[in-house]
Amino acid sequence: MPIQSRLVPLLLVGLLSVGCAGDDATPPAPDESVADTPAAPPVELEPVAKVATGAAAAAGDSAATAATAGGGAALGAGAARQDEPLEVCWSESKSADAASYKLAGDIRPAPGRRPDVDQLVLIATDAPISEWMNGVVVPVFAAASAMLGNFELEVKDAPKSLYLCAFAPATFDDNQSFAVAGCTAAPVTGKAGASSTSTGIELVVYSRNNPVLTLGGARFGDEAWTRGRVKRTVSGTVTGVKAEGYVIATAPTPILEEEESTSEPLGMAVAGADGAFSLSYFAAPKDPLFVCAMAFDDAAAPSALTGTGCVSVKIPEVGGAAAREFRDVEVELSAESEELAADDASHIALLQNCLGAK
Repeated sequence: MPIQSRLVPLLLVGLLSVGCAGDDATPPAPDESVADTPAAPPVELEPVAKVATGAAAAAGDSAATAATAGGGAALGAGAARQDEPLEVCWSESKSADAASYKLAGDIRPAPGRRPDVDQLVLIATDAPISEWMNGVVVPVFAAASAMLGNFELEVKDAPKSLYLCAFAPATFDDNQSFAVAGCTAAPVTGKAGASSTSTGIELVVYSRNNPVLTLGGARFGDEAWTRGRVKRTVSGTVTGVKAEGYVIATAPTPILEEEESTSEPLGMAVAGADGAFSLSYFAAPKDPLFVCAMAFDDAAAPSALTGTGCVSVKIPEVGGAAAREFRDVEVELSAESEELAADDASHIALLQNCLGAK
């Protein structure tokens, strides 16, 4: 099977059929904050460097600092066209400003066709989506589940200026495609080392022409938000092929062994040369569990695939309920040698950069 067809489900591209559901959306009214949903016909968005520099400054001592400050050029960071997905990493972050907020307001859909929205993910970050670039690590200072209408959010250890952004549909997966999104039109401001309260905040969400594809969402999930899904923890070792770096994914089917897989990775992790990994993700209690892995020649700048494999993990019952913790899982890979296309190498580098920043 060609390398590209194996990488598609693992690297988010296969989510486009879901993410492009908003293509026929009515454009927002001119007086709204429209930067997050460019109007057709497709035009090249202006590259903005604020996220690459702002995230690094805001992230403090988090691992996202090095990933964002040093990863932009290596990962080919750049503005996405409106007809292409915008792919980023979300990383838990703290700011040296140490500003705290109590925020309240209203989330509403843009005028025109109502987006198909149930549950949303609400995050506090340092720049709106219109300033995000492909391949960057976006700092997240707080995250919560929200619905259309009134919301409340507490934020700690944040910068003196924040944007609130909301996304749907919300599944809190490590591999997520958002067809509906929006941010506050202006930043919420606070004071370093102090707490502030802001109410009456307005946040408008739109159906997007190009989906926002994010890595790292399982870090922010909570079982109370996931509608019947539970958090599973999987740990183990990748064996069979010695490599400098591995990418590991959990899914309900063996996604690397199917020509036309319709499954998507729900949880993801990376491992170094020792092959040891641990990840948490959300699933229905009795969903099948396959753990798949890919080996690469370099953990920082991969250029070749060196092995692949999947293993099926049984779901035993513990105390009358399906198990949630799976230890000592061994994923044995078959050796393979195949060069990565430039786009695939960039995707893998983003995965390793993102999932390694915990």
